[in-house]
Amino acid sequence: LAVLGMWQELQRPTGMAWSPDRRLLYVVDTLAHAVHAFDGDGKLGFSFGKRGAGDGELNFPTQIARSPSGELYVTDTFNFRVAILDADGRATGSFGRHGDGSGDLAMPKGVAVDTDGVVYVVDALFDNVQLFNRRGDFLLTLGARGTGFGEFWLPSGAWLGGQGKLYVADYFNNRIQIFNANNGSFLSAFGSFGSGDGQFDFPTGAAVDPSGRVFVVDTFRYRVQIFDSNNAF
Repeated sequence: LAVLGMWQELQRPTGMAWSPDRRLLYVVDTLAHAVHAFDGDGKLGFSFGKRGAGDGELNFPTQIARSPSGELYVTDTFNFRVAILDADGRATGSFGRHGDGSGDLAMPKGVAVDTDGVVYVVDALFDNVQLFNRRGDFLLTLGARGTGFGEFWLPSGAWLGGQGKLYVADYFNNRIQIFNANNGSFLSAFGSFGSGDGQFDFPTGAAVDPSGRVFVVDTFRYRVQIFDSNNAF
């Protein structure tokens, strides 16, 4: 339908979030250490962020999520934090610190926010998803390193669907895992390594539409695969 951005505007786009009230698409540009806001016609409206560790500055950001109240949450990967900004890109807060304990971050990649303000942060090096409240207080951890159900190997993103489901792109395990977002329990998983329908070659992103269909970015097969609400291709 359209192309948003050119190389002059985007160096390495890695994440995006749609604002229905502002009619803006926010695109994370990792190499620019910035977020760009495009209107519905693909015109660049404004940008925010520059390389640094101060308020409103970013250091290789990767993903972005919009809360129901309109706040933007950006995984500021090499500042080891989640940056919180308003719809105009003004910094309103952040949380996270580099470390190896509960609530610490090593390589935050994916982020999602639910209607209660719970923030889900995917950490690729810890191979888990950590949950925080709006203030950045640590709540609990989902997953651990491994190949079994409920375990991760370099997870890359998280998305919330209907019925309280949390979808996690489990990159090196070549699958999407689904959890109960309310209590963290494992529900199901789908996908395996390969080039066939329903198989993945390192999935990095996913989105869920109102009907429950799941759209998965199959990175090295250069395609997006669509699954129904029962996870069938």
